[in-house]
Amino acid sequence: MRACAGTSFARAMRIDTIARTPGPISMWGVGDVSEQAHFIEKVRRIAEDTIEDQLTIEDPVSLVRP
Repeated sequence: MRACAGTSFARAMRIDTIARTPGPISMWGVGDVSEQAHFIEKVRRIAEDTIEDQLTIEDPVSLVRP
């Protein structure tokens, strides 16, 4: 199950994913995440042919802040 909400401001968009099936997200090398994982993605156009995508993963069960 997945719940997402997006907000667009001019040339930027924020995507919050707050409900995800627990398990691996190996394409980023993070490992397993819990049901409490929260994904925040910020996408913005920085040039006519370039998009920047920043992803933050917060999970109080599986991940610890530096």
